[in-house]
Order: sequence, then C-alpha cells, then structure tokens
Amino acid sequence: MLKQSCMALFVAASISTPAVAQDELESLIRNAIEKNPVVQERWHQFLASDKAVEGAYSGYKPSVDVGARYGHEWRDYGPRDDFAGADAQITLTQMLYDGFETRSDVRRLSSLQLARYHELLNTVEQTAFEAFQAYTDVLRRRELLEFAQQNLERHQEVFQQIIDGVAAGVVRTADLEQVSGRVALAESNVVTEQSNLHDVTARFLRIIGKVPSLDAEPYTPDSNALPKSLEALLHRAYENNPAFHAAIRNIHAADSAVDLRKSAMQPRLNLTANYGTQTYDDFGANSGRSDARIGVELRYNLYRGGRDRAAIKEAYQQTNVAKDLRDQECINLRQNVQIAHHNIHAIKRQLPSLNQHRLSSERVVVAYRDQFSIGERTLLDVLDAENEAFQAKSAYANAQYDKNIALARALTATGDWLATVGVVRDGLPTLTDLGASPLPIDGATACPSMADYVIDSDGDGVPDNLDFCPGTPRGAIVDPKGCKRDEEPERTFEADIGFSIGSAQVASTYEPDLTEIADFILSNSDAKVVIEGHASRVGSASFNQNLSELRAEAVARLLTSQFGVPRQRLDVVGYGFDRPKIEGDTRAAHEANQRIEIRIFPNQTDIEN
Repeated sequence: MLKQSCMALFVAASISTPAVAQDELESLIRNAIEKNPVVQERWHQFLASDKAVEGAYSGYKPSVDVGARYGHEWRDYGPRDDFAGADAQITLTQMLYDGFETRSDVRRLSSLQLARYHELLNTVEQTAFEAFQAYTDVLRRRELLEFAQQNLERHQEVFQQIIDGVAAGVVRTADLEQVSGRVALAESNVVTEQSNLHDVTARFLRIIGKVPSLDAEPYTPDSNALPKSLEALLHRAYENNPAFHAAIRNIHAADSAVDLRKSAMQPRLNLTANYGTQTYDDFGANSGRSDARIGVELRYNLYRGGRDRAAIKEAYQQTNVAKDLRDQECINLRQNVQIAHHNIHAIKRQLPSLNQHRLSSERVVVAYRDQFSIGERTLLDVLDAENEAFQAKSAYANAQYDKNIALARALTATGDWLATVGVVRDGLPTLTDLGASPLPIDGATACPSMADYVIDSDGDGVPDNLDFCPGTPRGAIVDPKGCKRDEEPERTFEADIGFSIGSAQVASTYEPDLTEIADFILSNSDAKVVIEGHASRVGSASFNQNLSELRAEAVARLLTSQFGVPRQRLDVVGYGFDRPKIEGDTRAAHEANQRIEIRIFPNQTDIEN
C-alpha cells in the first residue's frame, strides 16, 4: 500500500557544497515540496490511480450477489388466488473469457498510474527549480539594491561637495543642476530595486511558504553534473525527463484503451452458480422449496447500433492525441535544453569580460578620485566613473545569478536537479515497487520528429554547436568555424564526384576532376582550400554529418597522396544535409545533394580566423 501523505517524502543527502547555502536551500526546497498545493494535487492523483488499478484487477475475481424479497401475490388462476411468501438466492459469477477486457483495462490503468507517477516527479522537480529560482532572485535583488544604495550615497556625497563648491564660487551652478538630476535618478534606481525585491520576495513566499532569511547565501549548481555537449545533454533529457516519460506512458495507456474497446466485439463466457430458496410452491401453497444450479453462460452481442465500432475509432484518435502530446513534449523539452545550454555557455564567455569591466571601472573610480584631489578631474568626472562602476557591478552580478539559474534549468530538464542539490526521495515508491521497469529510451531516436533539426541562430550555415562566432550579420561570408571573413575573390569547384548511399569511397573515374583542381591549387601557391562535403537527406542528421566529413577527408587524402597538394593547405568541413542543392526527398534530390564542393581563396589569411 502507498503512503497517504506527501509529507516527509524528501530528505537531505550529504553532498560537498558550501554548508550554509546548501543547508538553507535543502530546507527551502523540502518545505516547498511538502507544502506546495500543486505537488499535493499530483500526489493525490497518483494515489487515486493506484486505487483505480486495484479496482481493475477485481475483474479477474468472482462476483457474489445475494437477493431476497417478501411480498403478497394475487392470481386469477390456480387453487389459491392470493398468498404471501418470501424467497432468497445467492449467485456467483466467475469470468472465464471477456475478450481481454479486464486485461486491457488493467494495462490501461497501470500505464495511467505510471503516467501520474512521472507527472508527480516532474512537478516535484519543477517546484524545486522554482524554489531555487525564487531563492536566487531574492539574493540577486538584495545585492542589486545594496549596489543602488551605495551608488546613491556616493551621488549624495558628490552633490554635497558641489553645493559647497557653488557656495565658495568655484563650481558652476549648471553643474549643480546636472548633479541634482543624477541624484534623482539614483534615488529612482533605489526605489525600483526595492520594488523588485518586494516582488521576488512575494513570489518566494508563494512558492516556499516562508520569508527568506537575511543570512542566505548564493548557491552555485555543479556544472560537472551536466553533459558537456548539446547532443549529450538532449539525450540525457530524453532518457530521464519525467514529463517526457509521462507522455510516453500516456501513449501506452491509449494503446491499451484501443484493445479495451475492441473487447466489446468479442463473446463473453462466464461460470455461474446459483442457490435459491422460497417459502411457497408454484401453486401458492405454503410448501417451501430450494433449488441450485451451476453452468457456463455464453453471451455475444450481434448488434448495438454501431456503438462499438465508433468507440474503437475514437480510441484510435485518442492514441493519435497522445502521440501529438508526446511530440509537443519533445519540442518543448528540446527548446528548454537548447536555451539553457546556450545561456550557460554564452554567460561563461561573457563573465571574464564583465569581470574585467567591473574591475577596470572600480580602478577608474579610484584613479579619478585621486586625480580630483590634485585638480585634474572634476566632480562630474568622478560621478561618471561611479555610474559606470555601478552599472558594471550590476551587470556582473546579474550574469552570475543568470548562470546559476541556467545550470539549474538544464539539470531540471534532465531530471537531475533534486539529486544535484542534495534532496533525495525517501518515501516515494520506485518503478520496481509499482511492478514496472524503466522505459527503454534511446536518446538518439527518442524524438524522431526533431532528430534532423539543427539550430543555426545567426543563419550563417554553421550550426550553433559548431559556431565559434555566434551572431554574425545576415549574409556575411564566414569560414567553416562560423567567423566572418572579408569578401575576397574565390573560385569554387563543384566536383562531379558521386557517392553510393552511405559510402565515402571515391571512384577512380573521377581522377580528371581532381587533376584539374590539383593543377589550379599548385599553380596558386598562396591559395587556401576548403573541401566541403555534403550528404543527402537519407538517414539521421548525425549519420550524415559524419558521412559528409568522411567524404571531404577522402578527397583531401587523394589530393595529397596522388597529386602532391600539401595537406596543411587543405581544410575539410562537412555540412551533412544542411546545404542541399535541391530540396525534397526524391531520388534526383538525393543524387544532386551528395556531392563535394571545393572553394579556393587567393591567400591564406582569408579563412584562418
């Protein structure tokens, strides 16, 4: 039997993190999980699904019914025209065959129970993430409010110095007006940050149910708990995300519902036994009698107005609905993982620059104050430096907190957030307890509708996971690493080199094409060469990406070994089927798209970024 409460289902696990921040966060997350009404709702839905499965199993067991009555009867036949009497009977019915209705219903409800289980786990993970996000935002707003207050204090110091300067006649009145406006803006910044802190504190109270402590410290998730590449991160999410697993379990339930509806088209075979007794006979005489019988009863419906066939068709459509919801979950999960992965790496690239800006701005403030003391800077110069330092500190702090939230978001998508933060499920049943096994999900094929989708945010033809220079302008010419290069004259050879499907072997019949290319390369000693491999849309994106690289490498080896082109002058890149010559899934498109293109640039500096 399952426990009837969601309280104390989660306990802290000892992991190596900063003690104060770790203890505080563990306590807050446990409190959020145990008190959150949404988590409680999912918990009770899961308990209800367990009882539904228990009820479905009753179809395998016999049914025992008892009936009794007492009454007065009037007749216009027989020796007695009125009499009173009582009778009672007990009936036992055991299902022998019901067209697999009971089996299908058990499977359907068991799958729904597992779906409710995964939905509960997902809600717990999401609640834990929301608790961390609220916790982090409170700390963020506290720190930004402190920066704003410090900035206001420094503005007020300068404002007072300028007032004194105006009174002494050494500072212009216009400077006083300018500083007055800046002080007003600094005061507005403080009010804004106070409002922001109030809002995130209210959100914290809603999610966690208590006011955050004043001594809370930031918590940085362990980035080593995440796979390094986007592909590996997506695979982990597909294999472990509870919401995605719930969507798959719902498909299983819908499939069983089809079998359940089909059972209505089958005969019913029951074993029945009956024993009855009554206080009168057929003639109404007070002569009690009893009878018993046992037998097999067969029933088969011949016509029900088409209801059963309509129900089967409806069940098939519900299966399609479940599959559509699975595909939507794929899309949502992929988007969340891609955004989190991109944010993590983008912020990591930003942090050194933001930190350098912060440190430089603080040094400028010190230098300007020193220069002001010897008359080389004005108070307005000092104020400008203070403003820049304030903005730099705020930007750096925001980036630090954003990175922590992005890490937590990625860990939530992979279903690993609770384990990472050190909160483990202690009272929830496992899949084994529920009589189920983990879903055999292959991360590489779990979402076929998205398997061939490649993100290229800046549209330069280089996927984001291979792009070293994200954000290049539209239409810019880039090198194989996605970095912009100057538009220089280039010569492109589209080598008429065909390949068998799935092969990277270059046939000897293409030697004339390679001879022409090699002659041009050798006659231009300063030229740099890029060999581009392309594939057709047959197979997965990862397979064709690898195949296109192998094809480009095979041509490079031939140019080096047979024609003497120095290997260091050849760059190879594979584009999979990202740059087709002909769109479509036809034979002609496949033949045209699996090709080699060779681009030759006049000097070596063009693509060495």
